[in-house]
Amino acid sequence: DKSSLSSAITELPKDGTRHFGVSKSARANLLMSFADVGIAGLRVISVVPRSVALAAASVIERQSLLFLVLLLSIAVFVSVIGASGLTTGLKRLHSATLEIARGNLDIQVREKGKDEIADVSRSFNKMVGEVKRLIKETAEKVRMEGELKTASIVQSTFFPKARA
Repeated sequence: DKSSLSSAITELPKDGTRHFGVSKSARANLLMSFADVGIAGLRVISVVPRSVALAAASVIERQSLLFLVLLLSIAVFVSVIGASGLTTGLKRLHSATLEIARGNLDIQVREKGKDEIADVSRSFNKMVGEVKRLIKETAEKVRMEGELKTASIVQSTFFPKARA
């Protein structure tokens, strides 16, 4: 609209100095840049529709948002994969502890990897081995105590203590 353009041009500062500025007309969606030439009060004025001037910024903004969504999607995907690796190892350990609680001491947890879960799995397997060893030792001690008690009864029956 020519009237909007001419009114926007008349609103530009008229201080006569050399300067450069940008003005956005309130009536027309235009961006204007101007500079005083310094000869006979002449000015160079450039008028560009706002949509044209900011089209590149809009494209960059859209591309940045798409890139952000892509990065977030990749981050979520990697997090899910990493978390599933951790939870798989923890689920195996949990199942093994339930087997131990049922009395099955022949359970072994697969020690896969070099992470903390694998370290806990190795410790778990070592603990199960120690528990089995201690149960075996305790059973052997109970058996030996029973034999000693039997031998003591036999000895006291066949060789009673002499009374003085």
